[in-house]
Amino acid sequence: MSEGIDNPLDRAAAVIFHDEDAVLRQILEANPEILNAADPDTELGEGFTLLHEAGYQGAKKCLRMLLTLGAEINALDASGSPPMYVALGEGHFGTALELLHEGAAADLANLGGKTPLMLAAYHSSHPECLRFAEEALRMGAVLDLNSAVRLGDIASVKSMIAKEPGAIERCPLPDALVVDAVRIGSPELVAVLIAAGAEVNGSKEDGNPLVKATYSRQANLEVVRLLLDAGADPNAVDAAGRSCLETAVARRQDDLAQLLRQHGAREGTGRKPGSSVRDEA
Repeated sequence: MSEGIDNPLDRAAAVIFHDEDAVLRQILEANPEILNAADPDTELGEGFTLLHEAGYQGAKKCLRMLLTLGAEINALDASGSPPMYVALGEGHFGTALELLHEGAAADLANLGGKTPLMLAAYHSSHPECLRFAEEALRMGAVLDLNSAVRLGDIASVKSMIAKEPGAIERCPLPDALVVDAVRIGSPELVAVLIAAGAEVNGSKEDGNPLVKATYSRQANLEVVRLLLDAGADPNAVDAAGRSCLETAVARRQDDLAQLLRQHGAREGTGRKPGSSVRDEA
């Protein structure tokens, strides 16, 4: 499968794609220097090592062989992400779990402040992701505030906020906290975060909590009221530039529309798509 490819890293990547561990071993025996090499000019992802590629492809046989040969289990790619993060991002939960059991760190943050545990917690509605998160915590991974929110662990969220002044500001993704609490549909968690000073207007990167709360046809009015009472912009818009009120009216969600109007929402006031209150301040 790798015939005609000159660069040994590229040949190895082609072999990993097909999870051909025996052929990969032959390439590595002839080119041992590529075991932990990362060359941005190859067909691998930017800064990927072979172990990253195995995680990306979910190539378990090649992954096991690479680890047996001494591949660096927490090697970082150009974004600062280890192979475990890459595997989770591609939905290869079993591969990520193998890396965890082999000693990979689930709380290792990349350059964006995100950890494998955070990624798994974000998708914890998926049983395999939840299993990974629970196993990572059982094995000693440090629970961060973002992950606790994403897992709906209200007790841990309260404890972290109480024990550490400034916990909101110092967490890796502060603007995502309320968005994630809204996403999992917990009024209590939203209230706890608001009381601790969490941002209620979100950001371009993490989304807008009110937009998230009003997007569903079964919008939780209690959550919407909490956000609006805390200063959420009633005229926030979604990525298409449609305001929350316009969406509610179009869907004939009368109670939601009335609540938004009571807090100052006006039709025809959509701001530029993707902008936020702070962008226009």
